[in-house]
Amino acid sequence: MVAGLFHWTPAVSVDKYGLTPGLTKAIQQKVPDRSVVLADPSTSYRIVAAAPVYLVTALPGNVADTGRNRPYERRRNVWAFLKTGNLGTVARYKPGWIVLTSAERLKLAAKVKLTPIYRDDAFSLYRIPPVA
Repeated sequence: MVAGLFHWTPAVSVDKYGLTPGLTKAIQQKVPDRSVVLADPSTSYRIVAAAPVYLVTALPGNVADTGRNRPYERRRNVWAFLKTGNLGTVARYKPGWIVLTSAERLKLAAKVKLTPIYRDDAFSLYRIPPVA
């Protein structure tokens, strides 16, 4: 049995959706524990593996589908934000931070008027100012 695995290699050796080391470090150093982070479901999945934060959305298969969690509704709300840049679509979840992929950043550049706390070729991290 073990001999059969001797020459095994993974089908994919690099996670093309993986967080960059710089983003991981920025989240770990700048985002306080238990903060609420807004990102697309795939990026959220990776963020929660890197830091002890709450997510606005997660992949629905990884979250109990309860009345409180509402994973499909949350995912729809995040997609609406990513389409429009309207933070009102996710305001009920009280996100304090946003992580955008480079494609999302380009699409929302004119709509999301926040200064990045961290930015690289793949991701941007933003702080959402507290509402008074």
